[in-house]
Amino acid sequence: MNDSHLWARAGNVVKAIWRYDLCRLQPIAIMNISYLKPRLTSSQNLHRKLWWRTRYKLPVVFWLPLELCRWIYWQIWAAPRQIQSAVLGYGPEIEARHGIALAEQRRNIHFWAKSWSISPAYAYTLGLYKPQADALHIILSAEVQPFHRLMNQQRRVTKADYRLLFDKSLLTERMATLAVPMAPVLAECHGEIGNLRAVIASSGPVFCKLKSGSRGESAFMAESGLSGLIGQTLTGKALVSEAEVAAAWKTLAIKGVVLIQPYLRNHAMLQSLSPDTEAMTLRVITRAHDSGFSVWSGFLYVQAPGTSYEREYWLLKIDAGTGQACDAFGHWLDDEQDAGDAPQLQMLDGQALPFWQDIVRHSEHAHAQLPRLWTIAWDWIVTPDGPFLLEGNAGWDVSPLQALGVDFVKIGIELTGNSNGK
Repeated sequence: MNDSHLWARAGNVVKAIWRYDLCRLQPIAIMNISYLKPRLTSSQNLHRKLWWRTRYKLPVVFWLPLELCRWIYWQIWAAPRQIQSAVLGYGPEIEARHGIALAEQRRNIHFWAKSWSISPAYAYTLGLYKPQADALHIILSAEVQPFHRLMNQQRRVTKADYRLLFDKSLLTERMATLAVPMAPVLAECHGEIGNLRAVIASSGPVFCKLKSGSRGESAFMAESGLSGLIGQTLTGKALVSEAEVAAAWKTLAIKGVVLIQPYLRNHAMLQSLSPDTEAMTLRVITRAHDSGFSVWSGFLYVQAPGTSYEREYWLLKIDAGTGQACDAFGHWLDDEQDAGDAPQLQMLDGQALPFWQDIVRHSEHAHAQLPRLWTIAWDWIVTPDGPFLLEGNAGWDVSPLQALGVDFVKIGIELTGNSNGK
């Protein structure tokens, strides 16, 4: 790797520290002055543990004063302004739809903003304008990563466990010995775009992603067009020229080693669900328990109709036992615009996904190689030739299962106990 890439990666670390620690104007996770008390309720104690783990890489001696300054700024200046803006923006519609007066909404939003540093706009999305709502029974978005780290800490997860999961080349090699089908690695690159052209010329359309990490940061697909390379980012932006593909490659390559894999196509049953041609991700969540490993649930990410640049996804819940899909979140007919797409989208409702039992068996077998991790979210692509594993995630988003009634706060309390330590 040349010096320019080293400097670029160092710059990314500095930007990450700025983003996660220095530029925030309110506490990163929910925070209450009662955290100073030696004794807390079980739910308060869990949230304090998560708050303590939200710092990025700053030492505690720097992080705590920053967090105090953020809390003071939030209390005196930011919170009152945001409360006013949120109530004016969301309040009238909530009042008309649910009959909750603006004054009552303001009281409830004010409590969660001032007492627990929860953004008023986010509080509205969580339904905290309702008098019976309780944010302490929710794992909030900023707490998801600390929650997984805390849960894994109880099981004595090691750096080697995380490394095997995050290093996609290493994971591919390990899964190959277990006959778990994974998308093969065609090339491993350290910034040379010439490798991308050569692989596409010999293998056809490809998908480019970072060797380490998750959530598909800056990933994109690329293929040969009439006048050079073209492609599409994972967020849906079309790359209509070779210059745009090169720019996407540069953005990806400065963040680390790049893996080039074949671009996988959807199984015919799934392709009919979306107007786009992108491969749909099937997320399968496994969990460890006393008797081994099992699939907790599955979710199929289906692109909603609309522009591909500002895309949204519907989630189909996949039953762990049968593999049957259902619209458990009620996305399909949210408004009249969706009604015309309902017949096409609902055709999968109640049907079992292709190769589901194979996917279950492979996912459980894969988790058995990382027995200390309490849960893993495995991302699969279901193709005409069978399922292919893309990667595993230790810090997966709990909000879909939480929305379906899973009480992660209760799970966290049971696993970590009610010790008042950090």
